[in-house]
Amino acid sequence: MKSIRIKWILGLLVILTVGSLGVWSQAVMLEGKMRVESSVENLRLEPNGSKIGTMSEGTEVDLIAQEGNWVRVRVEGWMWGPSLDGFIEEVNTTQLEQKTSEPVDPLVEILPRLRRLVNEDFGKFYGLNIDKDLRLLRIRLRVGNIGVDRLIARQCKLMYTVWDLVGDNIDVDAIRVESNLPDGNSTVGKVIAETSVRKLSRATDESVEEWITISKFSSNEGKSWAEHLIIDKQ
Repeated sequence: MKSIRIKWILGLLVILTVGSLGVWSQAVMLEGKMRVESSVENLRLEPNGSKIGTMSEGTEVDLIAQEGNWVRVRVEGWMWGPSLDGFIEEVNTTQLEQKTSEPVDPLVEILPRLRRLVNEDFGKFYGLNIDKDLRLLRIRLRVGNIGVDRLIARQCKLMYTVWDLVGDNIDVDAIRVESNLPDGNSTVGKVIAETSVRKLSRATDESVEEWITISKFSSNEGKSWAEHLIIDKQ
């Protein structure tokens, strides 16, 4: 009885040993580096498994294991982070400090707001800029057939609005509002209202009447100026 038990145990050990050798022969552990020789080679999840990527010629891989003609590899490299699910961008504090230290153009900040305001309430926005040679802030817009009085009222309101927005952040001597004629014709820049910053900052209120007294006007692109807007109908 004892001899039968011993033979049974020996037989079990032989089966386990052969089985272990069979598994080992299917996945031989390897160490070393190799390079891809094909122009493009597929990378698969398992032997004859689903494709999970490709590797181009010259890519260096670390060998981990082998099963027949299939080898398991490890590849090290870099990928563009935003293309990966779950990627969280790191904040570059150096670049952030540089950006925050750079002065912001005050006109750039108010431009979207001013464009919307002009298009909704004054006419059609044509531009906003500083003429460094003339040291003036220029606001340009096109109006429809609104008449002289309404044009003057819009020039006044627009000038005070812009000055309230950027007056403390710009260095100019005067502000101009340029438009076309109040009948809706001519080119933008034909009619000009200009007020010195010194007088504008000293104004006691923002009424049209007071603004007219501290401004000058032209209806011929600045070739001549007057204390009131005079439209030559010829």
